Amino acid sequence: MKNIIDIKKNSKFGLFFGISLILITIIGIMISFYYYYNMRVIKYLVWLMIIGIMLFVFNIAHNKKIFSFKEIKFFKEVKLEFNKIIWANKNEIIKMTTIVAILVCLVSIILWSLDSLLLLIIGWCMG
Repeated sequence: MKNIIDIKKNSKFGLFFGISLILITIIGIMISFYYYYNMRVIKYLVWLMIIGIMLFVFNIAHNKKIFSFKEIKFFKEVKLEFNKIIWANKNEIIKMTTIVAILVCLVSIILWSLDSLLLLIIGWCMG
């Protein structure tokens, strides 16, 4: 099965591809250090993008499959398991949300009353 670009390892185009990868890396490093000197997060994101592009092009250049059969099978199984999920309907969601809201209000009232009671007790003990 052929990939997007069919390159033989010893061809001139493969050599050109390798040199251009090195140039892209050097340019990316220079841009990263020149423009993003104080922004570490952006600098690391640029590095990750450059490495990702290099790995993608390297896979294509050496005629390797990007996803193996095991990975494709795994995603198909995930999709099958996802279809087995029984989702709650609108009425059940409304009932559950109402119960949670009522319980949150009750617990907050109980905690507020305990806090107020303890505050009064400590105030009475302190004078």
